[in-house]
Amino acid sequence: MRILAINWQDLTHPQAGGAEVHLEEILRRVVSWGHEVSLACCTYPGCKTRECIGGMEVYRRGGRQTFNFIAPTLIRQILDEKPHDLIVEDINKIPFYLPMFFKMPHLAVIPHLFGRNIYQEANPVIASYVYLAEKPIKSVYRKSGFLAISESTRLDLVARGIAADKIGVAECGVDHDMYNPEQPVVKYDRPTVVYLGRIKKYKSVHHLVQALPAIQKSVPDVRALIVGDGDYLESLKQIVARLGLQDAVELTGLLRISKPMPVAHRW
Repeated sequence: MRILAINWQDLTHPQAGGAEVHLEEILRRVVSWGHEVSLACCTYPGCKTRECIGGMEVYRRGGRQTFNFIAPTLIRQILDEKPHDLIVEDINKIPFYLPMFFKMPHLAVIPHLFGRNIYQEANPVIASYVYLAEKPIKSVYRKSGFLAISESTRLDLVARGIAADKIGVAECGVDHDMYNPEQPVVKYDRPTVVYLGRIKKYKSVHHLVQALPAIQKSVPDVRALIVGDGDYLESLKQIVARLGLQDAVELTGLLRISKPMPVAHRW
């Protein structure tokens, strides 16, 4: 088969995260099974507009803020160059509404939808734009198949009116070369809660920090280890300082791993 996938970013983008890892882990396996894969995504400074990565033909156009507007044109250009059998649309920001433009088999991959949580992240104008952009999914994607990454995402889609028999669930896997369950577990010397991910307000990392004073009443030496970077990091630092938790919260920033990582510590 020829499969045309679309995502806002690819893994080479400086702001790539879990959604990009998830989709491209799938696509690389599809390539290894003998299928042909094209990936459409946005550009970033210094990138090539077209290159082959991991057996996939990657096409880049537009910017991170405008890609949804030029996506249908890019998809049409790719399809005019060579026909494809299936479009795979990763909906992890604003939907591209591709079923409105292309009458061909379509699969929507859904890590999660924002819903009202977007109002925790963006100003009211932008948040309302994202919130309303998700509303037409039920009608626009009525003939599409859906692949959710968790049972909770599946239930959210059903609650939004998506037919349950159109939704499959494939939970995220774990790379056992990096996270090896057979390695011995090394405990921290004090009770530790670890957060690993992008530091965004809607991910509610601040709830962990705000809960620590109450937890300290029962576990006085508890600490939080927060690993990651994002546009909410400075605000999180201010919350830590305001609550006087500098000795209980460690903010490491972004950690890049170039070799297999030892098993996570636990207490």
